[in-house]
Amino acid sequence: MTRWNPDLLDDVLAPGISRFTEANIPDLSSEFDQSTYWMSNHFLSSATGVRYSGRGRIHLVTAILRAQLGFAAYHEARQASCEYLLGNNPLNPRVRKYFALVGEWETCVHNIHLFIDAFNLFAKPEKAYTTGDGSEEERFCLLSNDVKHLGRAAKEEHCIPMWLTNDGLVSLTSNVSYLEIAKLVRTMARFADLLQHPAGAVGYKPDTDPTLGEQGIGGIGIPP
Repeated sequence: MTRWNPDLLDDVLAPGISRFTEANIPDLSSEFDQSTYWMSNHFLSSATGVRYSGRGRIHLVTAILRAQLGFAAYHEARQASCEYLLGNNPLNPRVRKYFALVGEWETCVHNIHLFIDAFNLFAKPEKAYTTGDGSEEERFCLLSNDVKHLGRAAKEEHCIPMWLTNDGLVSLTSNVSYLEIAKLVRTMARFADLLQHPAGAVGYKPDTDPTLGEQGIGGIGIPP
């Protein structure tokens, strides 16, 4: 059986690829049975009842869209990770499958970051995080920025800006565990469940909703 030098694999393919052997990535699909219909439900609710209005409407609708795309991308990345790891030899890795799953995770990261951006716009003055708080939201956005802006990775002579470990996603300046990503996705999905129906979202106060919890993206009232 072919076995490559692990240092060679980590240098030429991706940091830590020779040690990537497992990943506990929660499946959230059964928790949100409307995830593929959030945008459709929003259209039907808006066409027949209360609609979002004003200049902030684009931020609310963008949040629903990015939640739907991000939720789907998370589960596609999860599936790709499971398929890669099943029977994989880390010292003779499935190169094509590895970079396919990296691409799936980059799509997931991109859409969740855009959801956070939309949240910060429609939730003013609240924000998903404050600079320097070290939260999973901040670390997630730092990781996303590393994927988009390659300058720092190039200075360190990395071959890719983001890679996978047994615990989660890592970039040059940040890291987020799979469990933390799942927490972000779950909170994002709960907001999408709420936002898809404007009539139920207007005037909503999250401090009365135990499903959002005390941590993570939350703590706002949805504007009319």
